[in-house]
Amino acid sequence: MEFPQFDGTSDPEAFINQCELYFRRECIMVEERVWLASRNLKADAREWFRQVTQDEYPAWRRFTELLQRRFKPTPRPNPLHRLSLGVDNCLRNLAEMTAQLDRLQVRLEKEDRERRAAVHL
Repeated sequence: MEFPQFDGTSDPEAFINQCELYFRRECIMVEERVWLASRNLKADAREWFRQVTQDEYPAWRRFTELLQRRFKPTPRPNPLHRLSLGVDNCLRNLAEMTAQLDRLQVRLEKEDRERRAAVHL
């Protein structure tokens, strides 16, 4: 098993899991994990690590937390959910308009009956 590489373009969870498998398989000591993982960071991930280590050299657990915070993809809103919210609003508006039209129809019918009654007097 080769050590995994990470460039920051994918979900860091897979990289972390592969690293931990490697560490267990090869009996890597906890103190060496960040060093070994950092040697396999590429592109944006490598630059990020340089910035992080200016302030601290994190232990493995802290390294994984920082890595996930920086590179974990943000959940995207489901476009179907937004569409369903729009449909719900349209249906609510339609129900309100239907109720208004029903009230208007009742009022117009009443006025029409009153006019007819006034004509016959």
